Amino acid sequence: IIDIKDLKKIGQLLRDNWLIIFSFMLLSTVAAYLYSYKLPKIYAAKSQLLLKSQETYSYQEGLYKGLGLYSGYEKMSNEKRVLNSSDIISQTISRLNLDVSYFIVGRIQTKEVYSGTPFSVEPKIYSNKYYELPFTFKVLNVNEFEISYEKEGQQEVIKHHFGDPLINNDFYFLINRNGILNPTTVSSFKEITYQFAIHDRDNLIYNYQGAMQIENIEWTAILEVTLENESPERAKTFLDTLSRVYIDNSL
Repeated sequence: IIDIKDLKKIGQLLRDNWLIIFSFMLLSTVAAYLYSYKLPKIYAAKSQLLLKSQETYSYQEGLYKGLGLYSGYEKMSNEKRVLNSSDIISQTISRLNLDVSYFIVGRIQTKEVYSGTPFSVEPKIYSNKYYELPFTFKVLNVNEFEISYEKEGQQEVIKHHFGDPLINNDFYFLINRNGILNPTTVSSFKEITYQFAIHDRDNLIYNYQGAMQIENIEWTAILEVTLENESPERAKTFLDTLSRVYIDNSL
């Protein structure tokens, strides 16, 4: 099927074009590395809730008391729906101020950070088009900052003071500096470019509901809650706060 002359032609083709082939392989490797580097890492946290210690189900009880077993599982199903309800998740989001996400802009990748930013934002959005819009943030000095964003194809730049409300027809921002921003550390924070984005509460609740799984550990009254998130710290804090909100609403 393959003649020796065909192999010689292939060898000659490779020898004549080895530089192009090598360059293509090198570019493909670099592109694959950059693509994989920019992919977000997804973590998972897990928590368990014991509802009532006396509600445990043995194998014999399942055989001889089918009705009681059914009522137990019905309760578990109800509590799973409560844990994953919009109201419980909304209360959790409010306690943790998750309506705002913060990012550090790097040369290759813009990475979300859950803690450690020198400022915090208390927002109110009046126009829906500003949800999920990235606002670029720069520290100017201990008392001032600068934010920039795109409005109708134009770049808007605003300089303002920490602690003073920033109000216009589109949004309200109260941006406060945190304790880590002081005359000693301000020079290092000035070198960092931050971004923040405001989330629509309904979409945020929907996303957390989709990222959360609730399972009843068989023959127990324990609900196991698993949450996937880009930040392991936020995933753990969210589940801890969700449990507290659930308990507070159950008392």
